[in-house]
Amino acid sequence: MEGCPYHHPLHILSRKWSFFVLRALRSSKRFSELKTELHFITNRILIQELRRLEIEGLISHAASHYAITPSGKSLLEAAMPLAQWGVKRGCRDCHTEWNCAECIAYKPSLECCCKDCPKDCPSQALKMIQIAKTK
Repeated sequence: MEGCPYHHPLHILSRKWSFFVLRALRSSKRFSELKTELHFITNRILIQELRRLEIEGLISHAASHYAITPSGKSLLEAAMPLAQWGVKRGCRDCHTEWNCAECIAYKPSLECCCKDCPKDCPSQALKMIQIAKTK
């Protein structure tokens, strides 16, 4: 499997945060700017992912700025149709289309985040169970 041309890019994109970090680095940013944009990622995990992406040659780090490399940009461009497919497919349970790409990109969770999701959607039921458990 290691020699398969699909292995490396899919391995990178299968990590929970790599796509979000690459997407956030469409323009050069300082760590604090990244942290603000990717507020849902802890500092420790964000630092780990930045190091991995830098070792893989997908981002660069110089003068306290992180930037996407040409290789990282080409991977992000290749991954965008997958994200667009996800937006068009919509909710994994009721298939209601999401309102925008930001929803899928910046609200990673188990709960349904689509607009007007029917009450019988399994994701909505899961959300109600999670809310009930916290009370």
